Amino acid sequence: MRAVFVTLAAADGSTRELPASIYAKDPSHELIILQVEPPPAGLVPLQLGSSAGLRAGQDAILLGALPSGGPVVSTGVVSAVNRVVPSSNNQPLQALQTDADVTAQTLGGALLDSGGRVIGMPVLSYSSKASARSSGVNFALPADVLREVVPRLIVYRSAADRR
Repeated sequence: MRAVFVTLAAADGSTRELPASIYAKDPSHELIILQVEPPPAGLVPLQLGSSAGLRAGQDAILLGALPSGGPVVSTGVVSAVNRVVPSSNNQPLQALQTDADVTAQTLGGALLDSGGRVIGMPVLSYSSKASARSSGVNFALPADVLREVVPRLIVYRSAADRR
């Protein structure tokens, strides 16, 4: 497994870099599962919400991190639900569309609703070639897809249905 580092940013602004390894990959969903060792004590995960009832026009808050570990926050709305876009391996990917400012640094971050629940994970951003800035056409894996696929990746290291 290839070693990577994860930078954790706390609410008080402090950061901590931890070694991690790539545990599983799923290019069809643009997901990589990282294993962090040892798991840091005292971390409180964000609550995974549901994407089932989302509607265009709802608030969307994007959380991400700069390579330095500093936080990135942007706001926007859910522009559309149930969009189908190609993944990096050209498989169809069901996604939420948002105009929250997604950049290369915030891909893989958390897209939240106004209650602070994760409603998606940004995986694709169309950007202007001239400025490398987001065009406002960005896509996130819906929370309900994450709820289905991530456990399979953790248990089987594959998103294939094993029922």
